[in-house]
Amino acid sequence: MTRVLVTGGTGVLGSAIVRQLQTHDVAVRVLSRRERPNHGQIEWVSGDLTTRAGLEAAFAGVDVVVHSATSQKAKEDLVITRRVLEAAKVAGTGHALYVSIVGIDRLGFFDYYAAKLEGEKLFAASGVPYAIQRATQFHDFVAMLLTMLGRAPVLLLPRGVTLQPVDPEAVAAQIARAALGRVAGRLPDLAGPEVRSLEDLAVAWLHAQGKRKRMVSLPMPLPIFRAMGSGQLTSEEAERIGQTWEVWLEHHVSSQNSDQRVRVGGT
Repeated sequence: MTRVLVTGGTGVLGSAIVRQLQTHDVAVRVLSRRERPNHGQIEWVSGDLTTRAGLEAAFAGVDVVVHSATSQKAKEDLVITRRVLEAAKVAGTGHALYVSIVGIDRLGFFDYYAAKLEGEKLFAASGVPYAIQRATQFHDFVAMLLTMLGRAPVLLLPRGVTLQPVDPEAVAAQIARAALGRVAGRLPDLAGPEVRSLEDLAVAWLHAQGKRKRMVSLPMPLPIFRAMGSGQLTSEEAERIGQTWEVWLEHHVSSQNSDQRVRVGGT
Protein backbone atom coordinates (compact mmCIF):
# COMPACT_ATOMS: atom_id res chain seq x y z
CA MET A 1 0.00 0.00 0.00
CA THR A 2 1.22 3.49 -0.85
CA ARG A 3 2.37 5.43 2.23
CA VAL A 4 2.01 9.22 2.15
CA LEU A 5 3.70 11.50 4.67
CA VAL A 6 2.12 14.91 5.27
CA THR A 7 4.10 17.70 6.91
CA GLY A 8 2.06 20.48 8.50
CA GLY A 9 -0.78 18.00 8.89
CA THR A 10 -2.40 19.89 11.77
CA GLY A 11 -2.74 23.19 9.86
CA VAL A 12 -5.73 24.43 7.87
CA LEU A 13 -4.59 22.93 4.57
CA GLY A 14 -2.59 20.04 6.03
CA SER A 15 -5.49 18.68 8.04
CA ALA A 16 -7.71 18.95 4.95
CA ILE A 17 -5.10 17.03 2.92
CA VAL A 18 -5.08 14.30 5.56
CA ARG A 19 -8.89 14.08 5.37
CA GLN A 20 -8.80 13.88 1.57
CA LEU A 21 -6.08 11.22 1.53
CA GLN A 22 -8.25 9.08 3.80
CA THR A 23 -10.74 8.80 0.94
CA HIS A 24 -8.07 6.94 -1.06
CA ASP A 25 -6.65 3.48 -0.46
CA VAL A 26 -3.38 4.70 1.08
CA ALA A 27 -1.61 4.70 4.43
CA VAL A 28 -1.41 8.25 5.80
CA ARG A 29 1.47 9.31 8.05
CA VAL A 30 1.47 12.76 9.67
CA LEU A 31 4.62 14.46 10.96
CA SER A 32 4.09 16.37 14.19
CA ARG A 33 6.35 17.86 16.84
CA ARG A 34 4.09 16.36 19.51
CA GLU A 35 3.47 12.67 19.98
CA ARG A 36 -0.12 11.67 19.23
CA PRO A 37 -1.92 8.32 19.28
CA ASN A 38 -2.50 6.61 15.92
CA HIS A 39 -6.08 6.66 14.72
CA GLY A 40 -7.55 4.48 11.96
CA GLN A 41 -5.73 5.17 8.70
CA ILE A 42 -3.57 7.85 10.30
CA GLU A 43 -0.15 7.12 11.75
CA TRP A 44 1.31 9.98 13.76
CA VAL A 45 5.10 10.29 13.92
CA SER A 46 7.02 12.83 15.98
CA GLY A 47 9.82 14.83 14.40
CA ASP A 48 11.20 18.34 14.12
CA LEU A 49 11.92 19.82 10.71
CA THR A 50 14.08 22.59 12.17
CA THR A 51 16.51 20.21 13.93
CA ARG A 52 16.17 16.97 11.86
CA ALA A 53 15.15 15.11 15.05
CA GLY A 54 13.06 12.04 14.21
CA LEU A 55 13.10 12.62 10.45
CA GLU A 56 14.88 9.41 9.48
CA ALA A 57 12.18 7.31 11.14
CA ALA A 58 9.40 9.58 9.87
CA PHE A 59 10.47 9.21 6.24
CA ALA A 60 11.28 5.51 6.37
CA GLY A 61 9.15 3.56 3.90
CA VAL A 62 7.41 6.69 2.60
CA ASP A 63 6.42 6.65 -1.10
CA VAL A 64 5.07 10.21 -1.29
CA VAL A 65 5.60 13.31 0.85
CA VAL A 66 3.27 16.31 0.77
CA HIS A 67 5.09 19.29 2.23
CA SER A 68 2.44 21.67 3.54
CA ALA A 69 4.33 22.76 6.68
CA THR A 70 5.39 26.39 6.62
CA SER A 71 6.84 29.13 8.80
CA GLN A 72 6.10 32.84 8.53
CA LYS A 73 9.81 33.37 9.22
CA ALA A 74 11.40 33.27 5.77
CA LYS A 75 14.74 31.77 6.84
CA GLU A 76 13.06 29.06 8.92
CA ASP A 77 10.70 28.23 6.06
CA LEU A 78 13.67 27.55 3.82
CA VAL A 79 15.35 25.47 6.53
CA ILE A 80 12.37 23.14 6.91
CA THR A 81 12.02 22.81 3.12
CA ARG A 82 15.66 21.77 2.85
CA ARG A 83 15.18 19.26 5.68
CA VAL A 84 12.21 17.68 3.90
CA LEU A 85 14.15 17.29 0.67
CA GLU A 86 17.23 15.92 2.44
CA ALA A 87 15.14 13.33 4.31
CA ALA A 88 13.16 12.41 1.17
CA LYS A 89 16.35 11.88 -0.81
CA VAL A 90 17.94 9.68 1.87
CA ALA A 91 14.72 7.64 2.17
CA GLY A 92 14.39 7.22 -1.59
CA THR A 93 10.94 8.83 -1.62
CA GLY A 94 9.50 8.63 -5.13
CA HIS A 95 7.34 11.76 -5.19
CA ALA A 96 7.48 15.03 -3.22
CA LEU A 97 4.77 17.68 -3.56
CA TYR A 98 5.38 21.27 -2.47
CA VAL A 99 2.52 23.61 -1.55
CA SER A 100 3.12 27.17 -2.75
CA ILE A 101 1.29 30.43 -3.42
CA VAL A 102 -0.06 32.10 -6.56
CA GLY A 103 1.84 35.25 -7.55
CA ILE A 104 5.02 34.82 -5.50
CA ASP A 105 7.32 35.25 -8.50
CA ARG A 106 6.05 38.84 -8.79
CA LEU A 107 6.32 39.74 -5.10
CA GLY A 108 9.95 39.33 -4.14
CA PHE A 109 9.82 42.41 -1.90
CA PHE A 110 7.95 40.33 0.70
CA ASP A 111 10.42 37.99 2.44
CA TYR A 112 7.93 35.18 3.02
CA TYR A 113 6.92 35.05 -0.65
CA ALA A 114 10.57 35.22 -1.72
CA ALA A 115 11.24 32.21 0.54
CA LYS A 116 8.34 30.25 -1.01
CA LEU A 117 9.72 30.94 -4.48
CA GLU A 118 13.16 29.77 -3.35
CA GLY A 119 11.48 26.66 -1.93
CA GLU A 120 10.06 25.90 -5.37
CA LYS A 121 13.55 26.19 -6.85
CA LEU A 122 14.94 23.86 -4.18
CA PHE A 123 12.33 21.22 -5.06
CA ALA A 124 13.05 21.54 -8.77
CA ALA A 125 16.81 21.17 -8.24
CA SER A 126 16.69 18.47 -5.55
CA GLY A 127 16.80 15.38 -7.72
CA VAL A 128 13.68 14.09 -5.95
CA PRO A 129 10.73 13.58 -8.35
CA TYR A 130 8.51 16.53 -7.52
CA ALA A 131 5.32 18.49 -8.09
CA ILE A 132 4.57 22.09 -7.13
CA GLN A 133 1.02 23.22 -6.39
CA ARG A 134 0.29 26.93 -6.08
CA ALA A 135 -3.00 28.22 -4.69
CA THR A 136 -4.49 31.58 -3.77
CA GLN A 137 -5.29 32.61 -0.19
CA PHE A 138 -7.75 30.41 1.68
CA HIS A 139 -11.18 31.49 2.90
CA ASP A 140 -9.90 30.83 6.43
CA PHE A 141 -7.14 33.41 5.91
CA VAL A 142 -9.64 36.07 4.85
CA ALA A 143 -11.83 35.30 7.88
CA MET A 144 -8.81 35.51 10.20
CA LEU A 145 -7.70 38.79 8.61
CA LEU A 146 -11.14 40.36 8.96
CA THR A 147 -11.43 39.12 12.55
CA MET A 148 -8.10 40.77 13.37
CA LEU A 149 -9.02 44.03 11.61
CA GLY A 150 -12.48 44.00 13.18
CA ARG A 151 -11.37 44.10 16.81
CA ALA A 152 -11.77 47.88 16.91
CA PRO A 153 -15.21 49.54 17.08
CA VAL A 154 -14.73 50.42 13.38
CA LEU A 155 -13.68 47.82 10.80
CA LEU A 156 -10.43 49.29 9.43
CA LEU A 157 -9.56 47.87 6.01
CA PRO A 158 -6.40 48.31 3.93
CA ARG A 159 -7.37 50.25 0.83
CA GLY A 160 -7.37 48.62 -2.61
CA VAL A 161 -6.91 45.00 -1.55
CA THR A 162 -8.10 42.42 -4.10
CA LEU A 163 -8.22 38.69 -3.36
CA GLN A 164 -9.43 35.45 -4.94
CA PRO A 165 -10.02 33.28 -1.87
CA VAL A 166 -10.32 29.54 -2.29
CA ASP A 167 -11.82 26.73 -0.22
CA PRO A 168 -8.89 24.80 1.34
CA GLU A 169 -10.87 21.55 1.20
CA ALA A 170 -11.11 21.84 -2.59
CA VAL A 171 -7.36 22.58 -2.81
CA ALA A 172 -6.66 19.59 -0.56
CA ALA A 173 -8.70 17.30 -2.81
CA GLN A 174 -6.64 18.38 -5.83
CA ILE A 175 -3.39 17.94 -3.91
CA ALA A 176 -4.34 14.45 -2.73
CA ARG A 177 -5.05 13.39 -6.32
CA ALA A 178 -1.85 14.98 -7.61
CA ALA A 179 0.26 13.38 -4.88
CA LEU A 180 -1.03 9.95 -5.85
CA GLY A 181 -0.73 10.58 -9.58
CA ARG A 182 2.19 10.98 -11.93
CA VAL A 183 5.10 13.27 -11.11
CA ALA A 184 4.16 16.48 -12.91
CA GLY A 185 6.53 19.33 -11.98
CA ARG A 186 4.64 22.63 -11.83
CA LEU A 187 0.90 21.92 -11.65
CA PRO A 188 -1.82 24.34 -12.88
CA ASP A 189 -2.50 27.06 -10.31
CA LEU A 190 -5.63 26.82 -8.18
CA ALA A 191 -7.84 29.76 -7.23
CA GLY A 192 -11.26 30.53 -5.87
CA PRO A 193 -14.21 31.14 -8.21
CA GLU A 194 -14.33 34.93 -7.76
CA VAL A 195 -11.95 37.91 -7.63
CA ARG A 196 -13.27 40.21 -4.90
CA SER A 197 -12.30 43.43 -3.14
CA LEU A 198 -11.66 43.13 0.58
CA GLU A 199 -14.47 45.60 1.21
CA ASP A 200 -16.88 43.33 -0.66
CA LEU A 201 -15.66 40.28 1.26
CA ALA A 202 -16.04 42.20 4.54
CA VAL A 203 -19.67 43.12 3.80
CA ALA A 204 -20.52 39.43 3.27
CA TRP A 205 -18.53 38.48 6.39
CA LEU A 206 -20.45 40.93 8.58
CA HIS A 207 -23.78 39.89 7.08
CA ALA A 208 -23.09 36.19 7.73
CA GLN A 209 -22.53 36.95 11.40
CA GLY A 210 -25.51 39.26 11.71
CA LYS A 211 -23.24 42.18 12.61
CA ARG A 212 -23.35 45.83 11.69
CA LYS A 213 -20.14 47.81 11.80
CA ARG A 214 -18.86 50.91 10.07
CA MET A 215 -16.07 50.16 7.57
CA VAL A 216 -13.24 52.57 6.83
CA SER A 217 -10.61 51.97 4.12
CA LEU A 218 -7.17 53.41 4.77
CA PRO A 219 -3.76 53.10 3.11
CA MET A 220 -1.72 50.55 5.08
CA PRO A 221 1.83 50.34 3.65
CA LEU A 222 2.72 46.92 5.08
CA PRO A 223 4.35 44.45 2.63
CA ILE A 224 1.49 41.96 2.86
CA PHE A 225 -1.10 44.62 2.04
CA ARG A 226 1.07 45.99 -0.77
CA ALA A 227 1.02 42.49 -2.27
CA MET A 228 -2.72 42.17 -1.88
CA GLY A 229 -3.30 45.67 -3.22
CA SER A 230 -1.36 45.02 -6.41
CA GLY A 231 -3.75 42.31 -7.55
CA GLN A 232 -0.79 39.97 -7.94
CA LEU A 233 -2.32 37.36 -5.61
CA THR A 234 -5.15 36.68 -8.05
CA SER A 235 -5.02 34.80 -11.36
CA GLU A 236 -7.18 34.81 -14.45
CA GLU A 237 -5.37 31.71 -15.75
CA ALA A 238 -5.73 29.55 -12.63
CA GLU A 239 -8.19 26.67 -12.42
CA ARG A 240 -11.14 27.99 -10.43
CA ILE A 241 -12.38 25.55 -7.81
CA GLY A 242 -14.38 25.23 -4.62
CA GLN A 243 -17.12 27.12 -2.84
CA THR A 244 -17.73 30.83 -3.15
CA TRP A 245 -17.00 33.04 -0.15
CA GLU A 246 -20.69 33.34 0.73
CA VAL A 247 -21.30 29.58 0.60
CA TRP A 248 -18.20 28.91 2.69
CA LEU A 249 -19.28 31.57 5.22
CA GLU A 250 -22.75 30.06 5.48
CA HIS A 251 -21.29 26.69 6.45
CA HIS A 252 -18.46 28.09 8.57
CA VAL A 253 -20.55 30.55 10.59
CA SER A 254 -23.38 28.05 11.16
CA SER A 255 -20.81 25.49 12.36
CA GLN A 256 -19.29 28.03 14.75
CA ASN A 257 -22.69 28.96 16.12
CA SER A 258 -23.57 25.28 16.59
CA ASP A 259 -20.31 24.69 18.49
CA GLN A 260 -21.03 27.66 20.72
CA ARG A 261 -24.54 26.38 21.49
CA VAL A 262 -23.13 22.98 22.43
CA ARG A 263 -20.58 24.55 24.79
CA VAL A 264 -23.19 26.79 26.40
CA GLY A 265 -25.69 23.95 26.75
CA GLY A 266 -23.08 21.57 28.11
CA THR A 267 -24.10 18.71 25.82
